[in-house]
Amino acid sequence: MLVSVAVVCFLVPIVCSYQVPFSTSGNAIVDASGAVVKLRCVNWAGSMETLVPEGLQHNSIDAIVTLIQGMNFNCVRLTYSIDLTRSSNLTVRQSFARLSLASALIGFNTHNPTLMDVSVSDVFDAVLDALARQNLLVLLDNHVSKAKWCCSGNDGNGFWGDRYFDADQWINGLRFMATKTINRHHVIAMSLRNELRGSKSTQTDWYHYMLRGIQEAIAHINPQLLIVVSGLNYDLDLSFIRYLPIQALVPQSIRDKIVYEGHWYSWSNYGHSTECAKMQEGVRQAWGYLLEENQTFTSPVWLTEFGTNVDQFSGHDLYINCVSDYVLNASSTAHISWAYWALAGSYYIRDGSIESHESFGLLTDNWQSVKSQLFINVLARM
Repeated sequence: MLVSVAVVCFLVPIVCSYQVPFSTSGNAIVDASGAVVKLRCVNWAGSMETLVPEGLQHNSIDAIVTLIQGMNFNCVRLTYSIDLTRSSNLTVRQSFARLSLASALIGFNTHNPTLMDVSVSDVFDAVLDALARQNLLVLLDNHVSKAKWCCSGNDGNGFWGDRYFDADQWINGLRFMATKTINRHHVIAMSLRNELRGSKSTQTDWYHYMLRGIQEAIAHINPQLLIVVSGLNYDLDLSFIRYLPIQALVPQSIRDKIVYEGHWYSWSNYGHSTECAKMQEGVRQAWGYLLEENQTFTSPVWLTEFGTNVDQFSGHDLYINCVSDYVLNASSTAHISWAYWALAGSYYIRDGSIESHESFGLLTDNWQSVKSQLFINVLARM
């Protein structure tokens, strides 16, 4: 079934109409008509302890979505935890109370009163539906298993078999969230897992569990979705795909649904932020090579996380300039989709700190306005 989804074109005051479902063609993401799609997204975290998307103690869902649209994004990467799927009947009131977030609970009631006594799962539904009303596409991202800030090498969330990372719970969680995408045609993609890492990491297990997640969960529930596949070492390494692309291991019917994802921060060991050429070559070796045309591994790559200190942005940032140059010029044929980290001006609670400030955030701490229009203008050029 073809469905038209209208989304706001970046920097252009018109509406583009895409036909879903999306798929891949070579190194590009395309809509059902074959038109190339470039997704320019922002990360909206919903994977931390409260089990609901951030910021709802400061602003209404609709107002936050309006701010996202006003910054000219066409997509949101909405993160969630497996804990959400295992405690889906917990109400917002109960969730905040168990964390002693009394002030946040008052704010939540002020800005989103009808959601106080609904389940945390219902809040995700409300966010998804608000994004649909304002024509924003969605990538649902399984960020962690145990709801908390991500990531470290010993947080128990890094790889299958870690303390909190149970494979069967993960499969069930993916299925639970995939069910939410049925008849929500603006949800065009789901990721399998964010930033796999840690001492248990092996390529053998990576292939085993990734194939399980693809075939037993996401494609099993909704085969229309793009399936976003992360690599190893905090999403910094997909070099092994050159020799055995995962699209060669899945059924023919979903081979054109596989999209890889990479992350790139100034500390990502691709090279020092003052050495742009070195950083870009490191990225090309790690995952950018997937954009090479007419190879067995050729596929789209989605830069699902990058970010910088917006608090200190004054108009020039060597790292952001380098990322922007790569996104625009890595391939003459590819349109690299991306997702900026992060939307949040602050978090309900992060590492025990209530109302924790986010220096990389695009919004102010009170989630009422854009922190730096100058920085938004830089993103607009990407």
